[in-house]
Amino acid sequence: MIYGIIAAAMIPTFTSCDDPAGTPVGTPGDGAMTISVDKTQIEADGKDIATFTITDENGNVVTTEANKGTIFFKNVKDETRLPRYSTGFTSIADGEFEFVGIFNGKETSNTVKIKAVNRAKYEMFHRNVAIFKLTGTWCFNCPRMTTALHSLGEDAMDHSIVLACHNEEKGHPFRVDFGGGDLASAVFRQMGEGNAAFPTNCYDMASLNTSSSTVTITDEIMTRRIEAPAAVGIKISKVALDGTKLLVDASVKAGATGTYDMVCTIVADNLEYQGGYTDNDEGLYSNVVLAVSGDNFLTYRTASVFDLNDGSELDRSFEFELGAVPSDEFLKNMRAVILVHKKNADGSSQVNNCAECGYGKTLDYRYN
Repeated sequence: MIYGIIAAAMIPTFTSCDDPAGTPVGTPGDGAMTISVDKTQIEADGKDIATFTITDENGNVVTTEANKGTIFFKNVKDETRLPRYSTGFTSIADGEFEFVGIFNGKETSNTVKIKAVNRAKYEMFHRNVAIFKLTGTWCFNCPRMTTALHSLGEDAMDHSIVLACHNEEKGHPFRVDFGGGDLASAVFRQMGEGNAAFPTNCYDMASLNTSSSTVTITDEIMTRRIEAPAAVGIKISKVALDGTKLLVDASVKAGATGTYDMVCTIVADNLEYQGGYTDNDEGLYSNVVLAVSGDNFLTYRTASVFDLNDGSELDRSFEFELGAVPSDEFLKNMRAVILVHKKNADGSSQVNNCAECGYGKTLDYRYN
């Protein structure tokens, strides 16, 4: 399956069609099965689709509804296939791509090339999807979600940040109080869900999905990247200690004029908790949210929003009282995550981008 720099067009079935426009490589009826495509250049917006057609040795179009289960399209460069039932190709990155068709296990005698262009027109900055993993140490099903997230492909991992929001009793070391309850329950309420189901992933505070399938999670990440390109970039200039206080300085730069809010959370890996369900034998939990910067963590607040014009920047500082000087081991495993909410036309907000930075490190703006 090809995602990230390549996204399969989300068309569930094949439909019969005439020979597509453009010039196919190979001539139908010459004794060879061939592939053609209706356009050889597409916009790299994840929506412009180049549609494939496979013609058999007798000149008959075989990309039909009846044959949908036996048709595949393969990237020649890395030999990965587009998802089953895909009829076309889209991209959210500039590049040149080459595909071969497969029908009943047999490859076409030729390939087609597609060029994707103008990505900077749609997205200037690197995009990360915030995955709020809603889980609990008591949940025997939750390790499946953790395993699925660990199994994501390189591109999906490079474009997502996992925030494990735990549903725990008061006094539990992983519980974060928020909105009169725990943080995980607050996410469900913010999303308008009265009944919590664990484990569930919330993507960018925009959609919920209980699936622990790596395919589904990858699809969700790709959907968010296509539907909500990065309107801002994020820079983190300080993650440092001042006694028992953790200080985080960050900046946001707009690639599109809009109304935004910026928040911060402290996340840690390799935290030990015995007696819970985990996906490893050491009782270790990762991506655990330990503190958030305020009540605007899940959605923007009028008191903290700001307007940015295209190209302008805003700085914001965050302070977390740790209560004691943390160990070197904790500092090695912790990181600050900055999230930027973007106000929608209907007055709601969603996370538009996020970035993370370890203790004692800095992160500059990351461009496409």
